[in-house]
Amino acid sequence: MTDLLLRNEASAALCELLALGFSYPDQELYSALTSGSFSADAAANIALLGNPAPLRDALEQLVTGIRIVADACPLEKLESEYLELFELNRHQPPLHLNAHLYAPGQPDPAPLYRQLNDVYRAFGLELKADPRVESPDHLTLQLEFLAYLYRLHGSMVRTREQDAAARAGEGIATFLAALAWSYRFVELLQDRSAHPFYVPLAGLLQTLLVHAAEQPAARG
Repeated sequence: MTDLLLRNEASAALCELLALGFSYPDQELYSALTSGSFSADAAANIALLGNPAPLRDALEQLVTGIRIVADACPLEKLESEYLELFELNRHQPPLHLNAHLYAPGQPDPAPLYRQLNDVYRAFGLELKADPRVESPDHLTLQLEFLAYLYRLHGSMVRTREQDAAARAGEGIATFLAALAWSYRFVELLQDRSAHPFYVPLAGLLQTLLVHAAEQPAARG
């Protein structure tokens, strides 16, 4: 049980790091990159997952990119590059971080928003009606929710609430499948950009999701 709890916490922490990485760059993120704490935290949590080779390799590429950013990219430049990649671009459509934009035909997001809000409510979370809160299908919010599920599952396992633990475990599996849209996002980002931080960050995201989907024992 102790190994399961450690893996859940490590998975949650990695989801939170990725959510921070894909958030609009602020001083918190920039300090984590330049101080080395972002890399160190990622490495420590990957170690808790057993240092699987794909995650280790993805982290190595990310650490190389973080060094480039730390050495030659002030926060203002990182902010500008983030906007160009993910929000505003005069030369090509930006790669927005919203799931509905990667569905076939880019359907009306409202049904997906309702579906996701129902999932969040089912696990005790209610999104605030606040323009500062990302839409329900935004990558950062989905990663934060996945982190929440990992910790909820760990808490239920720790207190031996078997039915609640099983439900949280099923929630993790379901939400990992729901995040499959991000594979297309990663593919497009890797095709369009050579950004030293965001491209390997996306590579780590995809590698973590694949690893997590292959670990049913971590959710059981």
